[in-house]
Amino acid sequence: MRHTWDDKSYDALWIAADNHPLAGTMNTDKQTLSDNYATGRVALSYALSDRTTVYSVYARGYKSGGWFDYVGTNVSRGLAEPTYKAAKTDSVELGFKFADAQGRLRVSGAAFFSETADDHLVGFDAVNFVATTENFDTQSVGAELQITWSPMREFLLSGGLAYTDATITRIPDASSTDAQDGDAVPASPLWSTTLSMTHEQTLPSFWGITNPALLSTVTHRYVGERTADVGEHFDLPAYHKLDARIGISTHSTDVYLWGDNLLDEIYDVGSGFYVPAIPADFGGTGQDAKMSTPARGRALGIGVKHHF
Repeated sequence: MRHTWDDKSYDALWIAADNHPLAGTMNTDKQTLSDNYATGRVALSYALSDRTTVYSVYARGYKSGGWFDYVGTNVSRGLAEPTYKAAKTDSVELGFKFADAQGRLRVSGAAFFSETADDHLVGFDAVNFVATTENFDTQSVGAELQITWSPMREFLLSGGLAYTDATITRIPDASSTDAQDGDAVPASPLWSTTLSMTHEQTLPSFWGITNPALLSTVTHRYVGERTADVGEHFDLPAYHKLDARIGISTHSTDVYLWGDNLLDEIYDVGSGFYVPAIPADFGGTGQDAKMSTPARGRALGIGVKHHF
């Protein structure tokens, strides 16, 4: 159980440009928001045997309200920016955990269901051409499976599979989006997987370093196709991501080389925006725009970590 007190403040300043009809006009908007809430979880587990356990979890979540990160158009008109409401989530999870007698094989799985009232989703207001946060009700149903296996002491293999069906179940009144009941929640893939291999090899002492070990990890992630924006105007394609790390580890210090997105995959992260066309007669291109955030390409680096 946790109780939280939130205090937020919002300050906006708008000054009309020199070429604006209201040149020199300055508007401000200052607001505060206070909230307090309790969250927590209740879990029950039962050991079917020495190696198998089943469990159930109920959790209550809460996200306080606020303002969209980027200022809308209200301050330019001398109006207060509206706040979006707090979101409340109820979730249930049923799962199991298994480990063999030697501890080399571990399997866990879970099925879950969650409902969120007044979830915070970012949409695009095609009238004012600004992004805005609105309160939608959403629902998620899914399952996860995780397996780890150590065929020998030096190697550890692990894999995970996740299925998530996240949908919008209620549209707010006077929504500025084209969303419909049953649309997918943006940036939520139906399928995703993770596969990794870790190798640890004890090394002889060298350069005054005692009990060093060579530690390396390779991880592959797959993220399936997902809708980009509220309203399902376009999809973000599936992608594969390969990361690796190799280094020397001691009881107090790790020195390693790392590589992120080794395949130099071009993919998008988060959600996106769909902007309807502006006719050429009004200075536009006459074409719809689809915007998203590209991920960082291949990156290599050196890291040092010391334990005090």
